Amino acid sequence: MSDRKMNYEIYARNGGLPSLINWDYYYVNKTSSSGDSVFFVLYNSSDEKVDFYILYVKEGIWNIALRHLNSTGNISDGQTTMSISLERCPKRCSYHGACKSALDTSGLTLYSFCACDRNHGGFDCSIEIVSHQGHIWQSIALIASNAAAVFPAFWALRQKAFAEWVVYTVSGISSGLYHACDVGTWCVLSFGVLQFMDFWLSFMAVVSTFIYLTTIDEVFKRAIHTAVAILTALMAITKATRSSNIILVMGIGAFGLLLGWLIEFSTKYRWPSREWLQNLVNTVMKRFRWGFVLAGFIALAMAAISWNLESSQSYWIWHSVWHVAIYSSSFFFLCSKVKTINSGNRTPTDANYQLTQQDSLSQ
Repeated sequence: MSDRKMNYEIYARNGGLPSLINWDYYYVNKTSSSGDSVFFVLYNSSDEKVDFYILYVKEGIWNIALRHLNSTGNISDGQTTMSISLERCPKRCSYHGACKSALDTSGLTLYSFCACDRNHGGFDCSIEIVSHQGHIWQSIALIASNAAAVFPAFWALRQKAFAEWVVYTVSGISSGLYHACDVGTWCVLSFGVLQFMDFWLSFMAVVSTFIYLTTIDEVFKRAIHTAVAILTALMAITKATRSSNIILVMGIGAFGLLLGWLIEFSTKYRWPSREWLQNLVNTVMKRFRWGFVLAGFIALAMAAISWNLESSQSYWIWHSVWHVAIYSSSFFFLCSKVKTINSGNRTPTDANYQLTQQDSLSQ
């Protein structure tokens, strides 16, 4: 810091004298410094003051050199002051975070860092990422958008599909609780548990929609649900956030739907036969309300688009759209199924039945 305009270049080096070509960090002016290094951060600089941090400083002797750029040749009568301090966390994390410590990979060096709150960032938590009001709106959008799970849950309950009703209801609740914890509002369980429950149940909700569209005995449905629960749990516990999981879930759901149809038609029609394919096409055409099927695919496409558009800045917007779109697609697909009544193949017989009297006493 100088009492007049700063006219120095600053060079720092560990374990040796710095020079114009030998240095670890340097500062010349506001536009030229070693600021591209992640370990050298300019905190504040002006014509009279240069304030910088060297993060995770190495052990040893540091040499700092000032190069005076006085082109007039006269000795400057200004006063320059240099102060050096070793801090555990810069600026006490600007009162927007907590100072924490950790060991490096070798386990020999302890270093400190600022763990910033949800609204701030930077090495000292001085950068406001989102305002308090913006944080509130983001929290409301991410949590409240899960209310869309009410639509498929209500329809499943109305159709007495209790397994699907449980999946949709718990999926919406767990997703809301997970995002409440993610945005720093309230964590009812640990973050890892809530994240697993959110992804696992969302996977289950998608696959359960496909299985619901089949008309097979509950024995087969329970077997398919059990297998799907195991597969989706493995997916949710291993790299749950990867985009390929969406394709895998859709593939599992489509396979479950195909398997259900094969089981159903194999018990009703002989295969192979000439009428088998015709019966299959006629049954599928009569099984669904195709307007709802189209609406379901449109909502599913919106969910896929919103997933691809997510970024760190727009995550809260597009992920909220994802919640609404994916639950809406499930609702439309549930509504597309025509309720069938199994009348059976029972026909009355012409046999005459008589009540006969029998002596129950032993002969």
